[in-house]
Amino acid sequence: MRYRPEIDGLRAFAVLPVIWFHAGLPGLSGGFTGVDVFFVISGFLITRLILDDLERGTFSLVDFYERRARRILPALIVVVLACIPFAWVWMTPDQLEMFGRSLVSVATFTSNIDFWLRAGYFAPAAGGMPLIHTWSLAVEEQFYLLFPLLLMAIWAYGRRAFVAPLIGLAAMSFALMLLLSRLDHASAAFYLLPARGWELLAGAVAAVMVKRYGLVTLMPGAVAWAGLLMIIAGYLSTEESARWPGVRTLLPVLGTALLLVSMRPEGTVTRLFSMKLPVAIGLISYSAYLWHQPLFAFPRLTLLDPPSPWLMAVLTCATFLLAWLTFVLIERPVRDRAWLERPRVFTNGALGLAMVATLGLSGYSQDGYPDRFPQPFLGILKTAERSPMNQECHGPASRLPDPDEACIYFVDAEPRWAVFGDSHGVEIAFALAEKLAKRGESLVHLTASGCPAAFGYTTPVSRCGEWSERALTWLEHHPTIDHVVVAYRHGVYLYGENGKDVLSYQGERGARVLEGETDVERRALYWSGFEYVVDRLERSGVNVLVLAPVPELTRTVQRMLLSGARKITVDGDVEAISIEAIMARQRDLRERLELLSDRSRIIDPLKALCRQRACLGARAGKALYFDEDHLSITGARLVVAESGLAGISLPDSGHRLVSHPSQNKGNKLR
Repeated sequence: MRYRPEIDGLRAFAVLPVIWFHAGLPGLSGGFTGVDVFFVISGFLITRLILDDLERGTFSLVDFYERRARRILPALIVVVLACIPFAWVWMTPDQLEMFGRSLVSVATFTSNIDFWLRAGYFAPAAGGMPLIHTWSLAVEEQFYLLFPLLLMAIWAYGRRAFVAPLIGLAAMSFALMLLLSRLDHASAAFYLLPARGWELLAGAVAAVMVKRYGLVTLMPGAVAWAGLLMIIAGYLSTEESARWPGVRTLLPVLGTALLLVSMRPEGTVTRLFSMKLPVAIGLISYSAYLWHQPLFAFPRLTLLDPPSPWLMAVLTCATFLLAWLTFVLIERPVRDRAWLERPRVFTNGALGLAMVATLGLSGYSQDGYPDRFPQPFLGILKTAERSPMNQECHGPASRLPDPDEACIYFVDAEPRWAVFGDSHGVEIAFALAEKLAKRGESLVHLTASGCPAAFGYTTPVSRCGEWSERALTWLEHHPTIDHVVVAYRHGVYLYGENGKDVLSYQGERGARVLEGETDVERRALYWSGFEYVVDRLERSGVNVLVLAPVPELTRTVQRMLLSGARKITVDGDVEAISIEAIMARQRDLRERLELLSDRSRIIDPLKALCRQRACLGARAGKALYFDEDHLSITGARLVVAESGLAGISLPDSGHRLVSHPSQNKGNKLR
């Protein structure tokens, strides 16, 4: 195939937005769609190379996989091995354990499956995962494993109808992607090859068309500009909160395909992409993609405050310096068949991957080597535990059972207590149920992950409003429920996670993200939904106990200790954040909750978690949180004990205003 420098320039146009986006720099909300551009380019080039060899009668699977090994393995192994010393020094045991799991999945080209099972690409924690970006390499490698066999079969049995099977498979993959998104499996649609294959196949179709008919001759300039503008529209208009991939993914995919079939040598767009700088960046784009995420992730793990834009800009420059060195010292020499023969390519590649997998298995099987740390620190690490019933009794609203099948804790009796809310109620429910069980009372657990009191508005959390209505109606009509603890992470719904909006509004123009609304409107919308919950419960006759917000930390207590920013006192305490900072952050929230205090009891966690000058991250050698904002079991037990929550009681009967028979079929946990 004739070398087309404009394709290297197009690679630069794909990798730069991805790096910009991951650096957290402003201006390219959809920079992550550069990966979609890469997929199309990859499908195009691989198809052209295979077709050329098939046409000459020289195609060999061994030769094909040798080229892939030379291209992908050396730089990948070097970058991954370079991450390991930093992970050893800077990662907590649980982080190193998961990093070890990532190493195994990278070595086996299954990291897309691994991250699908445990991490959303747009989740805040993803920015601190050094190898999360390897999911796209895994998708491509899985495609390379199967696609040559498909092309060989088509060539042997139906080469004249070459395009139709590819278009048919692409259509099936596209339909599967849409179906998964509609069925609330957006993460599967994002990570897995069957839902992403259509993007690589779009490049394959473009390659077949160019091979058969040549580049577009009818208004090629207009076609190329249209393709370029479609990609730019994807970069500028796509938001993280959008379902991705989805119908909008057609913008970068079709835009890239249009460029590949229309960039004639004399065209303006071709000349732009063929300039020396974009071509040079495109040549090192693979190494730049490999290096950028580890360089960005480790500072996010180690620094107490988010890295500044200036630091991220410096790290971006370092990315390209390391990419150039990797290209010159590793990528280019390895591609020289006179310097490195085929047997050594396969042998050294296999040994390198085996080394990565072995190191990963070691870290994973040894629980992240906790003995790296001194005993007081280990004690805090081991007690940063979430509820043992978290997986069984809590989850996204779209996957939770009906309330009459919800978990009932510890006592085989109709529940008198309930905890209703989001993930900030999970550990409280467990700790409170432990106390209640001692006097023979049970508690029903009704919490949905990331789901606010969604009444009067919709949220990106699928079926949140539907689940909230079902749970609230069940609580209103259950005859034995006397007390309901309402627990929400109010701050994230009012102010967003890392400054990003969470809620959307259901108005006359339909559901839309609240980006254009004022803070006053957004907060009023949230509070109206929350007060609606409290009002309905009170009207039904139950005793409503509202959990005030917990003090949220800027970093986990483990990270504070590792960075040296905080110390463990002789009493085993860790002062995590000043009381002034917490009160400043929660002032508006507390003033709002105070308005409810004349009709609902407010349970204030600050009394148990804070001292006169600071709120604690650990007390008496035990962690009070398992992350930055969720209480550990220890922290929840402390709040329950010191707030007097479990000591509340009401008459056994006669106070319910609404009473309907209800047979709870939930899990009786003893």
